[in-house]
Amino acid sequence: MIPWAVGVDGVPVSAGALIPLSLGWPTTYAFKASGNLVLVGHGTAYEQPLHSQDGVAVYRENCATGTLSLVKNNIFPVANFSAFSSDPIGPNFISASTSGDLVVGWYCGVPLPQSNYQYHVDAQTGVLTVIPDSQILGLCETSFDSSGQYAIGRMEHDSGSDSIAVFRVDSVRGLVETDRYTLPLFEGASQRILSSPIFDLSGTFVYANATEYVIALRLDRSTGKLTLVSGYPQARENSFSPLFIVAR
Repeated sequence: MIPWAVGVDGVPVSAGALIPLSLGWPTTYAFKASGNLVLVGHGTAYEQPLHSQDGVAVYRENCATGTLSLVKNNIFPVANFSAFSSDPIGPNFISASTSGDLVVGWYCGVPLPQSNYQYHVDAQTGVLTVIPDSQILGLCETSFDSSGQYAIGRMEHDSGSDSIAVFRVDSVRGLVETDRYTLPLFEGASQRILSSPIFDLSGTFVYANATEYVIALRLDRSTGKLTLVSGYPQARENSFSPLFIVAR
């Protein structure tokens, strides 16, 4: 991992030596204010048995120097992956709000009922504990608003278009769905979300990039309901797949 600081002019500045990560395949990163935690989702190195090292490593950050110290590497191997048994399948991708202790993980390449898990992370020990009965069928990617009150997720479906689900964050139960928007057909073809749906900084608007559309939704933060912004879905006028970066 390479630590950087943001200079007064907004230009990133190297903040120290490279930080070695003893992980097979780092994928995604998340931060927790409580305990100054940096969480790293990771997969198994190529030379190791399939999925034997999938999990989430938890580091503690020195906020003065940017250095990291390993607190706990949570490994979630699969006992009988080839038979798609009921054994827990650990995540190798994660997301999390900076506030609270919720961590949402998902796994790529397995049947939809086994694709995601939710955890509480202990700020002192770094141990992840799965939240009972918290799986959400088809949830593969999530992002959180800046307050940590809501999350938005990409929902994969075996047939038909993908959908966008919004969740209220509950300190005990994890993600509690409040509404869902299913992408429309475009010339009879199902739509797939190409990147994780995101909030703008106000937490009021949600954007997603679909196969043929740009989607803009408004979240009613009192009810948790989604409505389309006027003029959307809007057909994309280009062939590339943008990742949204929204700020104001």
